[in-house]
Amino acid sequence: MFSKIFTGLFIVAIACCLYGHTFLRSDKNDQPDYFAKKVSLITSEGIISKTLSKESEKDKLKFLQFIYQLTELSSISSKDTNLWLEAKQYFPQTEQFENHNLSLQYISPQNGTHLIFYEFRQTETTENSRMFLANFGDQGAIVDQLKLKDISFDGTLSINLVGTDIIEVEYIDFFVKNHFKHADHYIQKQDVYSKSGYCPIPEREVVQEKIFIEYTEFEYYKIGTDKQFQQLSRNNITYENRSYPQAANRIISNEELLLMKLDDLELMCNEIYASYGFIFPDESWSTYFSTMHWYTPSQKNVVDLLSDVERINIAHILAITKKDYSLLNR
Repeated sequence: MFSKIFTGLFIVAIACCLYGHTFLRSDKNDQPDYFAKKVSLITSEGIISKTLSKESEKDKLKFLQFIYQLTELSSISSKDTNLWLEAKQYFPQTEQFENHNLSLQYISPQNGTHLIFYEFRQTETTENSRMFLANFGDQGAIVDQLKLKDISFDGTLSINLVGTDIIEVEYIDFFVKNHFKHADHYIQKQDVYSKSGYCPIPEREVVQEKIFIEYTEFEYYKIGTDKQFQQLSRNNITYENRSYPQAANRIISNEELLLMKLDDLELMCNEIYASYGFIFPDESWSTYFSTMHWYTPSQKNVVDLLSDVERINIAHILAITKKDYSLLNR
């Protein structure tokens, strides 16, 4: 009996050992292949990632060096063969303006991109000249661009930053208007119909003169989260008896505001509200604006009607005066 039990246990033990040996051997054989593949895969991904990173840094450095070089030069042309060839990689209009000079100005970095103004201009005329404001990626690809308005040869264009994120484009141009007026002296003409024959008739002389008129316009932009240009709204309506019409269409800098008296700042702010028909709780302001032909009290709250530029100006005024006019919180 005991021998039979012993024999049975021995057989079971041998069977377990054989099974265990087979399993371990199988696992041992499969294990190196599995880990070899995994390690190989990780190594390949790491190499690719490092290679792409190095290439990206190389492209970024190449682009910034080129922009710096062009900023140092006044301009380049197609005669500058190597530079012009490199410019074609970054500026898509280069092919179109082969007979122009290319100049640029680096404005500022903007959230991982580069804000750059560039212009194609002929030497002595602005015919077919073009100006662009573009947002470039790190490797030199254009993310978004604006084609700016044309100006005359004597006109100027400037790009400024208001704070850190608002882009101001200022156009200053001149145009000529013909004006006719009577001269102070008289000229003599002969009257052929006089019974007594020819006699001189005094007549005022009409003189044509040219009037040179300066024209200034502002545009404002912000770069959104999608890195695209977003134009800020303005109110272009001005009134002849308004003290500060520029507050409707131009962002007044803090430097300018700080030079003004508190009473003038308050007037500037309230003129903006009055232009939308705000009903002033202060009777003195209601009386003051009632004399303006453009003021019609009709709105209890005009905050939602303000343009982007007006809203910015009011925020700056309130920050400087530290005063609540009871307008924004109604």
